[in-house]
Amino acid sequence: MGEVADTIAYHESGHTMNPKQKQIGGGPGRGAFQFEGPSLITAQNRYKTVANVMGLDFNPNILNAKSADELSLEDQYTLFYVNLLEGDAELGKYPKGELDLIDLWLQGHKNVEVPGNRESFLHSRETAKEKGIEGGYKTFKTGGWLDKYEVIEDDMGQLTNPGKITKINSNNITMKGVDFPVLGISDTGDKKMMQPGKDYKFDGNSVTEYPMAQGGMNVPLKTVNKFGELERLTYPSSVWKDKEGNPEQLVMLDEVVVDSKGPIALAKEQMEEYGIPNFQTAGYVKGKSERAYNNITPEGYGNILKNLDRKKRYDEDLGRDPEALWHSGPKDNKRHYIIPNREDAFRLYLGMPQVNNSFAVSDYRPGDSEDKSMVYLKPNYFNEAPIRQALVDQYFQRKKDGYVDKDKKTIGNERGLPRGKYQGDGTTWPEADNSLGDFTFDMGEDEKGTYISIYDIWDLNPFQQGEGSSVNKAGRALLNWFNKQSKNKATSESEVSALFGAGKPFEIYERIYIDPETKKIIQMKQGGSLVRLDQLTNFTNYNTPQPGGWLDKY
Repeated sequence: MGEVADTIAYHESGHTMNPKQKQIGGGPGRGAFQFEGPSLITAQNRYKTVANVMGLDFNPNILNAKSADELSLEDQYTLFYVNLLEGDAELGKYPKGELDLIDLWLQGHKNVEVPGNRESFLHSRETAKEKGIEGGYKTFKTGGWLDKYEVIEDDMGQLTNPGKITKINSNNITMKGVDFPVLGISDTGDKKMMQPGKDYKFDGNSVTEYPMAQGGMNVPLKTVNKFGELERLTYPSSVWKDKEGNPEQLVMLDEVVVDSKGPIALAKEQMEEYGIPNFQTAGYVKGKSERAYNNITPEGYGNILKNLDRKKRYDEDLGRDPEALWHSGPKDNKRHYIIPNREDAFRLYLGMPQVNNSFAVSDYRPGDSEDKSMVYLKPNYFNEAPIRQALVDQYFQRKKDGYVDKDKKTIGNERGLPRGKYQGDGTTWPEADNSLGDFTFDMGEDEKGTYISIYDIWDLNPFQQGEGSSVNKAGRALLNWFNKQSKNKATSESEVSALFGAGKPFEIYERIYIDPETKKIIQMKQGGSLVRLDQLTNFTNYNTPQPGGWLDKY
């Protein structure tokens, strides 16, 4: 597998094999394998899980790293192997020729394929064959983090070496006569938790055995969190001896606890600590994100004059139009409104922390979602009971009126929701602060009951014609003007992020549970009390420097 890791590192690092490599062209990728923020955290969690299960000491450098380029090349290889081992790729197919290296890379490391990936990888592989790869796996000591433990090569395995790490030169393993569970990992990465009395067949030619206990509990206890995500595994512990013959008890009480946070729970922690979940920081590009935020007022995208003014302000770095949010009143006594929810949505889009606590991580995913790692956001004011009821009422009324999009989904909008009135005293004007605009409703049922769901993608596309109440009559004219003025040719589907080089759309999803007979909301309970997060609207002026959270290190 050393050649596999070398080839992938060679490609990811832009043929440099540099452990300090930053993503070419800008972006969050770091190190030889270009781990990004969320993928680094996933790999660290997998490393901790595997190390715990196998009873190995943690490498604090790996667990404490905030960015992959803080790690040595060898530590980055360790993370790569563990991540590949625990990932989605079917490793057993690779040595059989049933899975090509490029698919192993896409499925086990990159995870998301975009046009051009295969061509660029093939080019890197051919270049590596022609020029060779300097450094990498062959420069490390065999075994790496396993070196301190003695591996006994004995085809009798645990039968003659109970409680010790053993290697069997066969892919057929019997657990008859062994009275404790054993983790088996083959030379191709095929892994199985083997139980006493059973027989197992692995992919590959050899299997290394890691004993989980010398008696007692045979089956690990699984604990899931409220989102249905695996939160921890509890295994029996083993007493192993290191090469110096010193016994090592993994933990007290004869158990190994493997902690693992699911993506929703982890994103909630990140949102609370940093004001943005790690997956959304991919939209941040230093300099470009700040420039977009400081020059673009996130309101009135259907007005061609405002859009032309935004483009000019961005190009020349003139700052925002101070009159963009003029609500009413004479010129000598103007009344301006504020839009804290839109401000936070725009900041999250640009990969920057929100400052008004307008959004939270949703507890739910769409029922048809196949990607269990996907995390959705929701506006905090969706927690308000009057708003939830108003949304439910709007769904049934609009469904009755046939207010649907091209996919026959019922269209909803925030306008008219009971969110207060503009008072002219610095408070928000809800009609203008409709950060979602149009969204889609749906109706479903799960183990908790009947619900109305709300879905939206928060993106910026000033050229799209739109539908519902978000029709953009100026879209076509703006597109024609932009293509005449800019080197970056756009289409009606073009995102601002692609044109300005910063930004990433994010998805909204929330469920509102109802009594299907009365069509009244059922406020879900958590820990015996109503779930309610009051929306904060302490708008902070965009000209005031903000604490950057995770941005402070740049």
